[in-house]
Formats: sequence, structure tokens, C-alpha cells
Amino acid sequence: MKALEDGAQLPHSDMRQYPEETRILLSQSESLVLQDGLLYRKFHRPDGSVEFLQIVLPVKLRRPYVEHLHADLGHFGRSKTCYAVLRRTYLPSWCSFTELLVRNCQVCNLHQ
Repeated sequence: MKALEDGAQLPHSDMRQYPEETRILLSQSESLVLQDGLLYRKFHRPDGSVEFLQIVLPVKLRRPYVEHLHADLGHFGRSKTCYAVLRRTYLPSWCSFTELLVRNCQVCNLHQ
């Protein structure tokens, strides 16, 4: 995220060399903030004000984090888990990723 640190915008032609997820994050560069070496995304209200910061999770932490959050919530359904993820973190395609993990939760499937 050197471009983010420098505040520079990447030329549009250079964007094609990056994976899709990186392009999604870079397209939101105005909403990204580095604090204490961690990458955050500003969550904006409809009026444009910043409501809260979401930490951008690295790929290797996403599954365990969402599974742990879902379990801590008491194995609530998809919408409550998605909202909990939204309030805390950001990852491209977060909603579909969270829904997939909840739908495949062994504990939830055992009790239904």
C-alpha cells in the first residue's frame, strides 16, 4: 500500500496488473486510512460524514474472524452476522463471504 502512504493515485492503466480485490480497495483509496500500521476504511453515512472506521482484514484472518464473531453472537442468522461484520471490518465481497460461512456453519446446521 505504498501508494496509499504517499497519497498518490495510481494511473488507470497500472490498475489492471493487480488482483481484483486490490483494485477494489485502491478504487476506494479516498476512504482508506493508515493508523498505527493498520489499514482502515472509513464507513460513510448517507450525508457524507464518517460514522466509524472498519479494519481491513488480511485474507488469512477473514474466515477465522467471521466464524468467531458468528459464534460469539450466539449463532444468529446471516443478517445479524453481516451487520456485525460491517460494524467492525471491511473486506471486498464481505456480505456474500459472511453469508456463505453462516450458511455452512456446522453448529447452525446441526440445530436446524
